[in-house]
Order: sequence, then C-alpha cells, then structure tokens
Amino acid sequence: MVNIEELVELVSKEIYLGSPNKDLIKSYLDLIREQSTLDPLVGVRNRAYGEKALLQAKQLSDQTGIPFSFFMFDVVDLKYYNNRYSRKIGDLAIQSAADFLLRYSRHKDDLFKYGESADEFGQILRNADREAADGYKKRIHQAMDLQKLKFGHKFRTYESPIRLHMGHSTYFPNSDLDNVILEANEMMNETKTQK
Repeated sequence: MVNIEELVELVSKEIYLGSPNKDLIKSYLDLIREQSTLDPLVGVRNRAYGEKALLQAKQLSDQTGIPFSFFMFDVVDLKYYNNRYSRKIGDLAIQSAADFLLRYSRHKDDLFKYGESADEFGQILRNADREAADGYKKRIHQAMDLQKLKFGHKFRTYESPIRLHMGHSTYFPNSDLDNVILEANEMMNETKTQK
C-alpha cells in the first residue's frame, strides 16, 4: 500500500515545480483517491466508501428494479484476543476475518469496514435477493468451520477458529435503505446473544 502522505508530497512538488507532466500529477491524484478509501489495517474499503457504495447500490436498484442484499459482520471475541494476547493478535484476527470474507465474496460485492467498532464489516451483495443472501450466509457458516487464525505468542503457536456474528437484509427497489441497514444490524446483534 502506498503512503498517502508521500503521494501528497510528490504531487505538491510537481505542482510547485510547475511540472508540465499533467498525466503524472493525475496518476498521483488517482492513487491518493484510491488510498483514501482503504482501511490501512485490513486493506478493505473504509466506512466512507461503504456509505457511498450503499447509496449507489440503492440508486441502481431503484433504476433497474433488481434488489441487493446488505450484510453486517462482527468478529467474535476480539476483546479476548486483545486482552489475552495483544492488540497485534487482535489486529491479526480482524485481518483474517477480512481475508476470509474476501475469499468467499464475488468480485462485484463490496466489503468495507462498517459500524461503531474496529471489528465490524459491511458487505453489499449486488443482484442478490433474500434467497441469494440466505445461500451466501449458509456458505459463510460452513466455511467458518474450516477457517483458523494461526498465531505465535510467548514461544507457542496457537490456532483458533475465526467466528463472525452476522446479519443481513435485502433492499428492494424504492424501499427504505436505513431500515435495511437497521434490520441487518439488529439481526447481527441478535446472533451475539445466542450461544
């Protein structure tokens, strides 16, 4: 990942020097725009990108009449990893969860950091009605049984399952996006109380 501060410095220098190379400046600015939408810890899109993507998905759904589904995920036991092992291991758990979700996502599905805490993700499943969302949820649950977080701590190697709380809802054309987000969040929170 490119450092944004370095890119800004390069663009500033090119502008200050009166560089005639407009293509170079444009490429630097494009890189800055790209990097500004990424979460530096996990390399997925950030919340600002996600909120914009949700609005774009809503507009597209309203225009085409094709629904999309929205998922929310929360990494289980992040506080345990942070407190028992270290924040570095907690960060590794978040990164492993993001990698896991990306591995089981379609290329056109946006995954991004979302929610109030560092361990929550949002995901837009484009062209996905409730049935498709339920199928995706089932695949994620089945795959979670195979996913392990492996890390070293105090000269020992540990292996722990990656677990995610998840909730989802489907946006149908011309419905209320805020209610869809709220429903996904409530479903995710309900799974936190189930053992």
